[in-house]
Amino acid sequence: MGAGPSSEGEREPLLVPAQPETSIQPAYSRVYGRRWLVLAIFSLLGFMQGMVWNTWGPIQNSAKHAYGFENTDIAVLVLWGPIGYTTWLLFMWLMDKKGLRVSLLLSAFFMVAGTALRSVPLPNLQLKRWLIHGGQLLNGLAGPTIMSAGPLLSTTWFAPDQRATATAVASLISYLGAAASFLIGPLVVPAPK
Repeated sequence: MGAGPSSEGEREPLLVPAQPETSIQPAYSRVYGRRWLVLAIFSLLGFMQGMVWNTWGPIQNSAKHAYGFENTDIAVLVLWGPIGYTTWLLFMWLMDKKGLRVSLLLSAFFMVAGTALRSVPLPNLQLKRWLIHGGQLLNGLAGPTIMSAGPLLSTTWFAPDQRATATAVASLISYLGAAASFLIGPLVVPAPK
């Protein structure tokens, strides 16, 4: 495109390949057979978190009928998940300082406590609605760790050639849980007549 031939400096590559250092040995770590069980349990936790988060949208007509919810109530119930993400920095610090196990146990506790709060049978609908909102918030607090711990789990438990698969499974399974709630929710909670 130019008027003349290119100069020698224009033909030099912008990125020069790094010279391999012979003193660095590849790091080998022991890989345990139970790593697949760990991934399966983590994936189940992520699946359930996504499903609990997306409970109310697919059954909104039944929820409106049973609890007197309005459209804004359903929207706020779904919004508690992203609101829970505002605490991400605290959970990432916890994952760095205390490790994956402590962070995931705390997230699992939040999920169980949140689901238990939503399940408390009360005759007072106003108090029941507050418990449902509190349960959704607790489930939202479990989200930052579950949604971001997949890469740490894969580097901790898996060999380098398996990490991409483990990270993909761990990262995408909670979205599958949210999608499954569209199928399972209406099957469990029928629409009002």
